[in-house]
Amino acid sequence: MGGVAKFLPGAAVEAIIGGSFYADTGMAPGLLPSWEGLLVLLRYAVLFAAAGRLTTRRRDSPNRFP
Repeated sequence: MGGVAKFLPGAAVEAIIGGSFYADTGMAPGLLPSWEGLLVLLRYAVLFAAAGRLTTRRRDSPNRFP
């Protein structure tokens, strides 16, 4: 896998589960260890939760949230 591709959500899930054809046959040598895959997914969750919180807060009534 490429340098950036292993940090995408699909590759992170593959690192955790490791149950696809590519992982079983050794065709995906650039996968992260399972604990790093979990950290990548947690970072995505925190990033999207923060982005959702900020956009929701910004679009709400300005009188409710000073």
